[in-house]
Amino acid sequence: MKKKNNRFLWLAIVILIFLGLDKFRGTPDSEVPYPDINNQQRGKAAVFKGRPIPYHEIFLAWRNWTDLHLIIYNDLNSLISADDWADLKSNVDKIKKESGADYVVFNGPRFWVLDEIGAGKSVPIGDIMGHKMLIPAFFTMSMKAMKDRKPYHEIKMNRLTKYTYYANDYIYKLISPNGTQYVMQAASKEILKDLSLEDLKGLGDRMKELPEGWKYEVEWIEEEFVNISTGHTIIVQDEFRNTYQIAPDLK
Repeated sequence: MKKKNNRFLWLAIVILIFLGLDKFRGTPDSEVPYPDINNQQRGKAAVFKGRPIPYHEIFLAWRNWTDLHLIIYNDLNSLISADDWADLKSNVDKIKKESGADYVVFNGPRFWVLDEIGAGKSVPIGDIMGHKMLIPAFFTMSMKAMKDRKPYHEIKMNRLTKYTYYANDYIYKLISPNGTQYVMQAASKEILKDLSLEDLKGLGDRMKELPEGWKYEVEWIEEEFVNISTGHTIIVQDEFRNTYQIAPDLK
């Protein structure tokens, strides 16, 4: 009888361990509701023009072990008001319940520092508390990296985009020690609340965390520059959460 009880005890322990590990695992990657960027329809994508282009972003995140799988939502299709943005930020639990996400990260307000955004394909539409928003991209990063939001660190991104910078205007770049160039796609007002397009010319003077060997550069371009992502790309954020996309065609 004692041996039988021991077997039941060990079976119970194994079940508890399994349930505990399953809970700790979080959401399997196969259950994260990623947008299907490869099967989007061509020829129906909206094009947004006019530097600067204001917008907000919300990241919905699902935890899988110690990683976060994040899906980006933005309001380029219908810019929400400051009051609506504040309302969304005060309803994190409601957003989690509606979406099934483990975490909600607010990224904005922001503005694009380019002249034309196009995707080449239609962009999926999602809903957050009644706001219809675009779902242009998704990415994965560790929970620690998301918490720290370490600047000047490469992040792999999944998206199809075409960013156009018109001739006879400025582009703003980060250049790594090995010469890799990243062109600013969007500026953030999260840290520098009053940041304007004009302020970007002197942004390098305000950078205190730029790693050794990195530099910030402002360039006047006399020809149109197009930065394209065909499914995968790399972005970097500076210490003010401005975002730059790798520009392999720039030398």
